[in-house]
Amino acid sequence: MKFFTFLFVSLFLGVYAKAQTIAYQPLHGDYTHYVYRHQHWNGSENVEYFNRTIWSGDTTINGENYTRIFHNGLYSGGIREDVPNQQRFFIDLNNIEKDITISPFLTVGTVLTDSSVFLNAFRTYLDIYPDNSYDTLLITGVDSVLEANGEYSTNYILECLPQPNVSFGFNTYRGLLSINGFEFSEDQICYREDGEQTPPGKKHLGRLCATWEFKKSLHWKLL
Repeated sequence: MKFFTFLFVSLFLGVYAKAQTIAYQPLHGDYTHYVYRHQHWNGSENVEYFNRTIWSGDTTINGENYTRIFHNGLYSGGIREDVPNQQRFFIDLNNIEKDITISPFLTVGTVLTDSSVFLNAFRTYLDIYPDNSYDTLLITGVDSVLEANGEYSTNYILECLPQPNVSFGFNTYRGLLSINGFEFSEDQICYREDGEQTPPGKKHLGRLCATWEFKKSLHWKLL
């Protein structure tokens, strides 16, 4: 009986470990929609507004195919992926391509002294490009997230060592999740890809996407 109990536990742990395996997640399909809520204190009141990013449509630049990126309706560059080599690239308005590949296998305590990859990746989701004061990042948190295909992506929490009051949340599949600093924040409140309305376990984001798309033509302020 002890042998069978041991065998069952071993098999269970083996299946669980396999299920928890983090894998490289290729980019989603031909259309992705993000909305971010920005909030900051201006000295007398809390200011709130919203930024929208859409990845949609293809363009060819220097012989490479990119998905176009639009921030609040304006073209801001493109993104392409080399799936066999698990690499991603961002091309800016000057047609300068930058590597934005972020490994899903980094660990807590990793110090990134050249954080340009992360900062360029942030810009593909939100039209913010932090200055040189953000040149060193420390990974302070790592978590796995179950995706619709049964595999796991990685969530990172990154702190800016020169400015420890600034931190970023980033998912290796859904991109920039949040920026939190002294009296300001930026949070991903809407995420939608192709026909999917919601990422796994995030139904509230799907409702926000639907509400945003329904109300945006009425110049309605999302609450």
